[in-house]
Amino acid sequence: MRSIHGKPSDSPMRYFTPELFARVNSENEEVAEEAYEEWEAAVAAYREVLASSLMHAPDRVKEFAQRCFHDAAVTNANWVLDTRVHDPGDPRCRQVAFALTLGTKETIWTLTYSLWEQTGTFQPDVERPAGERVALWLYDEVDRILPHTDLYIHRIMLSDGRVLLVPFVDVAVTEVKLRRWARLHGHRSSDEDR
Repeated sequence: MRSIHGKPSDSPMRYFTPELFARVNSENEEVAEEAYEEWEAAVAAYREVLASSLMHAPDRVKEFAQRCFHDAAVTNANWVLDTRVHDPGDPRCRQVAFALTLGTKETIWTLTYSLWEQTGTFQPDVERPAGERVALWLYDEVDRILPHTDLYIHRIMLSDGRVLLVPFVDVAVTEVKLRRWARLHGHRSSDEDR
């Protein structure tokens, strides 16, 4: 297995690129308006490609690709290594699963991926706000690598500028609603206080 990494100029995002995102949020109104039109075209193009690319994908992958985690805080990332090799320095030791935990005030999700390749991270050459303590999930793209295969790639753009690449064959989402937990334990959410 090779590791998926790249240079800052090699953004893996195909539609919702960090550069386009930065222009959409530009203080220059003319630049922002032009970029917004490009963004809308990118949304339409992505939806069209997603529909055709995942037409014969398992239902779980199709449903996952339609989920929205925008602005959720990414709080944890865990890699599961091949248990047949016990030395992490051994080149045969590879990732076999990857789990991301993210959440909002109301919901926590754990995304667990079964991998076909090592995960990777890109750091685009785009300025991001300094001092962010927790990266937020901005936009993502799910794509099939080759037609008629069950090899997928999940590209996730985070608010700290990183783009996570998760090459997967299957994915499961666990969701916990915090309001239900709070009510069970006698806590009130800020929405209920109003």
